[in-house]
Amino acid sequence: MARTVSQQEGTPAGRIDDVWAWERLERWVTHRWAERGVTWIVEGPGPWVPPLQPVTISMASRWTSGTWQPVTLEETPLSGYCLADGCTYRFEGVAGDDSTPPASVAEALRRLIDYSAAAEANAPYTSVREEVGDVGLSVEMPSLNFARALQQSGAADLLRPWRRPR
Repeated sequence: MARTVSQQEGTPAGRIDDVWAWERLERWVTHRWAERGVTWIVEGPGPWVPPLQPVTISMASRWTSGTWQPVTLEETPLSGYCLADGCTYRFEGVAGDDSTPPASVAEALRRLIDYSAAAEANAPYTSVREEVGDVGLSVEMPSLNFARALQQSGAADLLRPWRRPR
């Protein structure tokens, strides 16, 4: 089985409201609702299926003799590609579409935003002191943990149909 070494996603066009929440939500799911360029570096051998959907691959190339050389690859039944050797490949394309997100995704986004706003407003502050040599610095910051906001807000449950298989 080939493995994805790197995934570089461009910034989606047109999405300016609540960018932080969309970025957080999209890290949790494989579907993209706004188009953006994407590049993957993949090591073979074996089948490889792009980890984002929907996706259109525009170019595949293989690292050969210190440069990327365009290649034509055999497609697999699962909308992927068969990498026949142990080489490194680069796939370039576009992930996402311009469809309107389903109601459950919009609700998940609303829950994440509302939960984060309420948590930030009610967060107790913790004083953190850091000393390096003779210099000390004290900073007050919210002590709440935003790392589980998707789960605690209930947004993660709504996103299950678009979750990555584990």
